[in-house]
Amino acid sequence: MGTAALDTLRRELAGEHPPEGGRAMLHSDEAFRRLLSCIVTLEYEPGELLTERQIAADLQLTREPLRRAVTLLSALGLVEPLARKGIRVAGINALDVSTVYDARLAIETQAARFAAIRSARHEAKVLWEHSAPDAEGDGGGEEPQNAMARRFLEHDQALHLAIAALGRNPFLEDALTRLLPASARLWHWVYRELGPDTQMMFSHDDLVEAVTAGDPDRAQEAVEAHLAQSQRVLTEVLTSRIQGGRR
Repeated sequence: MGTAALDTLRRELAGEHPPEGGRAMLHSDEAFRRLLSCIVTLEYEPGELLTERQIAADLQLTREPLRRAVTLLSALGLVEPLARKGIRVAGINALDVSTVYDARLAIETQAARFAAIRSARHEAKVLWEHSAPDAEGDGGGEEPQNAMARRFLEHDQALHLAIAALGRNPFLEDALTRLLPASARLWHWVYRELGPDTQMMFSHDDLVEAVTAGDPDRAQEAVEAHLAQSQRVLTEVLTSRIQGGRR
């Protein structure tokens, strides 16, 4: 995945609007954003086999931007193009949880330490904007609970990415950018299976406080605890559903 594609993905995760640009670039970015959203939020089911024509009709996309979007999402492991068959959405299983969270732990412990050391106090304070999303807000026609879960995950992604950015290591930031969509998709699946329980929308307060205080040891401990709690819940839910015959 190239720099331009990572920038598009980073803007999407941070909730930023795309910059002004040529028509072809905007069409390509929009195709990527629409298809990414459908996969992460499970509008397209894990394991579902799709055709280009079906996706183009669903999302009102033309062929070339759609193909570029599929290539980028394939690089993220979210889809698999199949010759003469279509495009298969990646499945979800318990191994995905350990794969994603092992990588997140390796990246985010160091990113949190760097953020605590390298960011100025006034910079770190902006993290509070993402730490506790409002329960109210425009759900875009969604059920209130579903809208709340979506907002929480959007803020969660933006917060973790903001911490990585404060660490001022672009390689760590790029690596995390690649992982967050797969992580968010796991949580959308859990919230759909169990309902968007606020007790599973874990607080980031300890992590934000540690980064803001400039304490790298506390920041590392906080992110380790946060990720361990998340991984434990995801693993338990996926394992129980698979044993019960649901995937």
